[in-house]
Amino acid sequence: MTIRRSFRRVAMLLACAVFVCDPGCDRKPSAGMAGPQSGAGQAGRAAVWPDLAAERAKHPTRHTTEPQSPQKYVNEEPSDGARVVTFQSGDLRLSAWVGGPRPAAGADQKHPALVYLHGGFAFGADDWAETQPYRDAGYVVMTPTLRGENGNPGHFEMFYGEVDDAVAAGRYLAALPEVDPARVYVAGHSSGAAETILASLVASPFAAATSIGGYVDMANVTAYEPVARIAPFDVADPDEMRLRSAKHFAGTLRCPLYLMCGTEDEPALAGAAEFAAAARAAGRTCELLTLPGDHHSSKTAAIRKSIELFARHGGPTPR
Repeated sequence: MTIRRSFRRVAMLLACAVFVCDPGCDRKPSAGMAGPQSGAGQAGRAAVWPDLAAERAKHPTRHTTEPQSPQKYVNEEPSDGARVVTFQSGDLRLSAWVGGPRPAAGADQKHPALVYLHGGFAFGADDWAETQPYRDAGYVVMTPTLRGENGNPGHFEMFYGEVDDAVAAGRYLAALPEVDPARVYVAGHSSGAAETILASLVASPFAAATSIGGYVDMANVTAYEPVARIAPFDVADPDEMRLRSAKHFAGTLRCPLYLMCGTEDEPALAGAAEFAAAARAAGRTCELLTLPGDHHSSKTAAIRKSIELFARHGGPTPR
């Protein structure tokens, strides 16, 4: 825990809070909104948005760093009702914590379930603690560790293959005997929120998604030099940037998405309203909700608000 806590200050630069503008940083978040590839601005023609999964299939990411995540970690013993499981993501065997309601002997009750994607680039018991409101509401919760994190196999890719891992976690969770597969949701904070947004753009078992302090434009992430320095891809490659930027695919949401941002979280807010508007114009369900606070201080209220939002899509009514 000491290692993890000491890295939190670095993680604020690498993953979580650094994207909130630093007083000494003269770079401003990009607020531009990309439009559809074709059909845009042509009278009488519907906008045509590119498909994220299809585009990624044409442009595999190219690694430029060592495989493991840059964040140090301690694999702690499960706590507070959690158990360790492993799940398959492609050819990778990854680990996760799962906890919440368990089926009683002889009972056939099914529960709603949630994949919670942690902030930063490593998982710890404090991330599990953040999910307590979901478990209190009756969710079976899964907090996966992703490729290259916490000693997992695979290459740390920063918002690329990790999206596949999030979807794979959802499929694992949906198959548990205590879980109602029609009521599986995804939420995440910071880097986990960016992965949540991207996961909502591909085929998945998720009935709805909420991102807390996520980013729709990779330029807002790599604009800060310490983040660009640990990026496992060439930040000057437009395809690498585009395929990590949800703004280019707003019209292809596969499930309802709620973007939640603190009123002082400028980089997360940058482009979010335009993204939500573009998604709605394409007939998708997408809302931007702002809550008082910054990247971190808004998180607790956002988690509780997400439970209300999931209730619109079959989730339990907040207690």
